[in-house]
Amino acid sequence: MRVSNFVAVWAFAVTAACSASNSTGSPSAGKASASPETSPRPAPSAETTAATKPETTSVECPAVTKVTALETTVQGWATTGPHDVAGFTLSSATLDKEGKKLTIRIGNKLVPLGQLVKGDGIVEITIREQDKPIAPGVYRSGSATFGKAHADTSLYAEKQAIGWALEGSVKLVKMSDGKVCGTFDMKGEFEDGHKLQGAFVADLAN
Repeated sequence: MRVSNFVAVWAFAVTAACSASNSTGSPSAGKASASPETSPRPAPSAETTAATKPETTSVECPAVTKVTALETTVQGWATTGPHDVAGFTLSSATLDKEGKKLTIRIGNKLVPLGQLVKGDGIVEITIREQDKPIAPGVYRSGSATFGKAHADTSLYAEKQAIGWALEGSVKLVKMSDGKVCGTFDMKGEFEDGHKLQGAFVADLAN
């Protein structure tokens, strides 16, 4: 009787000890492991975005072809006038096969020179390159450009091819997709009384 009581007490003690051990196991037992906290990256500020964005410069063609100033003391121009320069709104452009000569014609009508009548006029601007194709940029005119990339101008009227010596520049803004456009600003190189200013937007033909 005493032996059986002792065995019962011993079994109860072992069972209690095992229960206590299971309930007080390692701290991580029975708990889901927590993932480390991560902070969201802050969105780039407007200043940062502006600093990293490449700078672009928009270059637009003139809206229309026009001659805003045309003055010359050459007698042939006066005797074939008067000329309504405000009506010089037509333009055309041709590029040679090598791409080194661009001819721009501006006038009140674009016809062969022999078909011009009194009051008609055509301004012809020729841009020439030496060793590379013509590309957008500024082309100077005048005697200092001899042997370099340059721009020349001629003036045509009824039975007249009028030569004049001008200095200044032609700014070729764009030349692509079958179009060419730009501006020009010139004056007499050796004498006063000559002036040519305006803009052109023309279809480009080869």
